[in-house]
Amino acid sequence: MAAIKKIKLPRVTTPYDILDANAVHRTGDEEINGKKTFNNSPLVPTPTVDSGATPKSYVDSLIAGVADAMLFKGTLGQAKDGATVTALPANHKVGWTYKVVTVGTYAGMACEVGDMIACIKTRTTANNADWTVFQGNIDGAVTGPTSSTDAHVATFNGATGKVIKDSGFTIGKSVPADAKFTDTQLTDGQIAAMGYTKNAVPIAGGTMTGKLKVGSASIRTNGYVEGTWLKTTAEIALGKTPAHIAVLDGGWVYSRTPAQIKTDIGLGNVDNVKQYSASNPPPYPVTSVNGKTGAVTIDAGGSSIPVQASTPTGQKVGDLWFKVV
Repeated sequence: MAAIKKIKLPRVTTPYDILDANAVHRTGDEEINGKKTFNNSPLVPTPTVDSGATPKSYVDSLIAGVADAMLFKGTLGQAKDGATVTALPANHKVGWTYKVVTVGTYAGMACEVGDMIACIKTRTTANNADWTVFQGNIDGAVTGPTSSTDAHVATFNGATGKVIKDSGFTIGKSVPADAKFTDTQLTDGQIAAMGYTKNAVPIAGGTMTGKLKVGSASIRTNGYVEGTWLKTTAEIALGKTPAHIAVLDGGWVYSRTPAQIKTDIGLGNVDNVKQYSASNPPPYPVTSVNGKTGAVTIDAGGSSIPVQASTPTGQKVGDLWFKVV
């Protein structure tokens, strides 16, 4: 006969007789059939097998590191594109994620198809600041520096076409404010509207086929400068005898050497000696002529020309005299 044990149950004064085989023992492996209701949660150890009971503390420790894990909630956009929601929910939790299927503005941010929108703060009311966008279409995306200077022009950094940098230049100072950056060939009207003339000679290179008129002067295609006046911006002394001197002939400017100019004005046979000047006076006054001193009378066909150092007196009409200085 099976052993009978007496078990005292709560709130029962008379012990309850139960067969030992039907009792749950504190030790050993046993199987319990049927539904059992506990007034308090039973305490169980940390499980060592997959089918073991698990304490709450053990579960909490496992999910502590994934409390902010992303949870895909559906697609965002228009119904025609198969979206599960047309707007982000006002009541949202951290980690909720939606994929954009319709181009539009969500949570105040412009989004493209393929972008992911994730919740970064739990809230029960709508707030755009609670969401962030992960761009899905990054083909051809260009990255820049961590900071920049306001109004500076960005230029490519390297030849990859993926990185830009601060050029250090501005539109206002380095590039004309009305500059046009385009690869499109402009029409005559567009060129005129920009204040330019079609077929203009570039700053460097190019060939001019007509005169370039500047005021009353012009520059010819053969390099000649043609005008009424030729003016220098400064009067600077050469400081030496010039090798050539500019002369005019028929409106053209030529160069001639001092020797050529001497011949041109009829002085080709004159010695290159210093002529009379205040710094090179002859022995004045004349003290003798042909070895004779005193007043000199020159016979000129019956007329006498007195030569003397002082002003003569007693001159008559027709008399001649020379004053040597």
